[in-house]
Amino acid sequence: SALAAESSKAAGERTLMQSLTSMFISPSTFMAIKSLDRLVGTFNQGVELSNTELLGGLLTLYKFYNEADIPGIADPLRGQVVESVGKLEKPGRYARFALASYGWRALYFFNRGITLMDGAKVDSDVTSVLQYLNMAPEDLLGYEFRSSQLFCPSYFVSHDRQYNAVVLVVRGTMSAEDTVVDLSCEYTKWNGGLVHSGMKASAQWLFAKVMPQMLAYAKSQGISAIRIVGHSLGASTAAILTIMLQSARERLVGIGVDCKGYDIKAYCYGPAPCISEDIADRFRDCIETFVYMDDLVPRLCYGSVTDFKRMSISAADEADNLAQRLYAPFEDSAQQQQRWSDKFARLLSIRESILATQENLHLALPGVIHHI
Repeated sequence: SALAAESSKAAGERTLMQSLTSMFISPSTFMAIKSLDRLVGTFNQGVELSNTELLGGLLTLYKFYNEADIPGIADPLRGQVVESVGKLEKPGRYARFALASYGWRALYFFNRGITLMDGAKVDSDVTSVLQYLNMAPEDLLGYEFRSSQLFCPSYFVSHDRQYNAVVLVVRGTMSAEDTVVDLSCEYTKWNGGLVHSGMKASAQWLFAKVMPQMLAYAKSQGISAIRIVGHSLGASTAAILTIMLQSARERLVGIGVDCKGYDIKAYCYGPAPCISEDIADRFRDCIETFVYMDDLVPRLCYGSVTDFKRMSISAADEADNLAQRLYAPFEDSAQQQQRWSDKFARLLSIRESILATQENLHLALPGVIHHI
């Protein structure tokens, strides 16, 4: 009876706290704060290292990955290599669209013909996009470059006359709000698998607020090609949105939105892993993903960061202590090599254990993957 009363009191306190919180914070912001709180709590568990110990572990881990003979490390991602330059013509064009979505600051930073004077203009992001893409003003159908709300990504929509397509371009991480979306990385059940919760929320907003007008315009112009483009966070959001559209074709027809005749495809540049492998396999044909060399973002998800945490703690245990560092100058090369070989062997065993057990589930990259 006492336990029931205590439980009822705690539930009442939670309800009161949620009511007070809702007066000042939107539900989406509250969800993001809860997600970040759980994330910080999870990563703090089991970490009892000083800053010096952590630095020693990271340096040891760096040495391990650079000098140890690690099986499979040269080809960590699935996919196919682009060998024909001709196949890059359309993706190359839409890569320019993805860069343009960051507005005048990115175009100026990467020296794409935009000056500081261009940035001082009214609607500088809009004019810079038009200038960089050599686009007629009437072909820029809609845009939002200054969104400061969580899960409401910045974007623009254009009529690409070269390929007669309506193109939605989703901006990647550029603001504090975008970073919160990145870090809202809990896995949510969706479409028979799992999805990054923050990116899914952003895709849902675009699905509800932008796609109906896009499809209506395409229908009015007799255009069947719908292209969804993005870089980094924007690429992952674009991929999830594409899957939403492909999955909802019949349901959209039922509410009067005819999308059966549309050719819907995404071009994703450096996306973060955002969906489980089973979803990636089912929707591989409608998404093309491009990974540049050793870009970190396509290797980064909650599971991989958790694996990295375990490897870092293990490497800290293997780092030289003060006595070993003092003795190191008196060791001959054979002794040093043997000592590090023993350390690498233990770290390799831990890495193989992580890969074998897969205790930290990794999300997958969407679509057909091309490594550049």
